[in-house]
Amino acid sequence: MKKSSALLGILVLSPLLFFVAPFLWLISGDNPRPDEATLIQRFHDQQTAYERLRDMLLAEKAVRLVATWGVHTADSPLSLKPPIADFPSARYDEYLSLLKQVGGRVVSRSRDDAPEVCIYVWSAGFAGETRHEALCWRDSAPPRQVASIDKIDDVPIPAGERHSFFYKPVEGNWYVLRDE
Repeated sequence: MKKSSALLGILVLSPLLFFVAPFLWLISGDNPRPDEATLIQRFHDQQTAYERLRDMLLAEKAVRLVATWGVHTADSPLSLKPPIADFPSARYDEYLSLLKQVGGRVVSRSRDDAPEVCIYVWSAGFAGETRHEALCWRDSAPPRQVASIDKIDDVPIPAGERHSFFYKPVEGNWYVLRDE
């Protein structure tokens, strides 16, 4: 009887640990947020790669997001790994290589006529409480520009908003984005 109870306990707890362990790792603090100076220096060190990522995504009107888990297009509710129609594997590999070069995880674009292309370099949290940092190129100046993203804790978030997006100008149409 004791053996079957122990076995039942292992069978019940094992899947639970499998799902809980990644969540605990995400919130454990092993993923420190990079400071503004570090992000800007990385941008200047790899500016050619950032600009190539931007140009590639702007040229592909239907692509919304590229990441290690796949490509999300305007006409698909899912992110799919190439080869998929109209997106060759070689192009996907080039995106991933450039993302790795800049220390990025995802490159995405907005759906607007005046697009915003962001290369996400940091994230932490879970589900609706995830926070991000990215280097973004915008066709026009963004709202909520700040002198320093390291000091946005003092900036009030408007009533009724769960998240606010703050932009620190870097160079030309490039900005550091941090959401809170």
